[in-house]
Amino acid sequence: MDMKNYLKSSSIEDRQKLAEESGTTVAYFWQIAGGHRKPGAMMCRVIEKKSKGKIKAKDLRPDYFK
Repeated sequence: MDMKNYLKSSSIEDRQKLAEESGTTVAYFWQIAGGHRKPGAMMCRVIEKKSKGKIKAKDLRPDYFK
């Protein structure tokens, strides 16, 4: 699942929890979803792990992960 679909389908609480566990903010997630920012390789891995695989690193940065 890409970030945009995750944000649209998850609750506010789930978004906030994932952001806190990932060490970032929901606003940053929306910037990723809108294509305004790109997460680094480490952040991609953290998001994938903390989302329990719902958001895949390869969906966030296909140029890094295949």
